[in-house]
Amino acid sequence: MGLIERLRILLKKQQENISGGVPYWGVYSGLLILYPLVYFGFLIIVSNSIVPNSLVSFGIWLGGIIWLLSILLVAISHKLKNQFYSSLAVFFMAVYGFLALPFITTASEGGTLRFIVIQEILIFIWPLISYVILALFILDDKGNYIDDSQKIKYMHLIYLPMYLGSLCIPFNILLGNFMRFVFLGFEMTMSNSLILIWSYILYPLRHKDDEGLDSTVQIQAVNALNDTLQEQHFDKDEFKED
Repeated sequence: MGLIERLRILLKKQQENISGGVPYWGVYSGLLILYPLVYFGFLIIVSNSIVPNSLVSFGIWLGGIIWLLSILLVAISHKLKNQFYSSLAVFFMAVYGFLALPFITTASEGGTLRFIVIQEILIFIWPLISYVILALFILDDKGNYIDDSQKIKYMHLIYLPMYLGSLCIPFNILLGNFMRFVFLGFEMTMSNSLILIWSYILYPLRHKDDEGLDSTVQIQAVNALNDTLQEQHFDKDEFKED
């Protein structure tokens, strides 16, 4: 079985474990708490760093546009009762977050622009590497998952950047200026969500007909219940007249 086929099966199995779009509590946590922290962190910290002013201005404008766009998408999601739009808003905010965090963490410790570029490359390449590893090692030749105990070992490999980043915490306490590596490990591991989130984004589109069918069934059930109650009420009235 080729790599492309393995990736296709892996993504399909991943989609089967998703039962809806991104929950609204997660959407609003990102929109009202996490995203503002990242955006204003970029605005305050990076503005007074070695980063060129043109790049800072671009980051500020881009962040503002994405924030407004996300608010609009969430409003549309409620209006149309379709979580596709709110889930897409989460994706846009996540991409900006992964772009902005290396600037924030590196600028706060006086790092170089070259190191920021290296972080950006690692953060956006690691999800591809992770899914290739999973496709090659946690699926057998028939496309089924391997034994759970073996699968966990490879999952630890996916979390390796976070493990390595956590090892830098003692160095940061003793020597300082190591938090950028801690955040880099965390960001690399969490960047896998950029692929995972598409299962949530596309779920409302794939199951739109099912949701319509469920709504129709619910309406029919309610109508049948109303008819039954009305018939019972009519029978009682006849009994009283007799």
